[in-house]
Amino acid sequence: VLTLKASLVGVNHFLMVELKALKGDKIKETSKFKRENSALKKSLDAAKACNNEIESRVS
Repeated sequence: VLTLKASLVGVNHFLMVELKALKGDKIKETSKFKRENSALKKSLDAAKACNNEIESRVS
């Protein structure tokens, strides 16, 4: 019984470590996504500004 209990504690600990690792990966992916999204928004803003400049010169 003690061996079974010890192995369950070991498995539980292993799963907790794995879960923390997965959460860490998820946080990294989320921050990477936010950085990429921010870069895309900046590119879009630059394109809009360029478009506005062209429109103002044409009219």
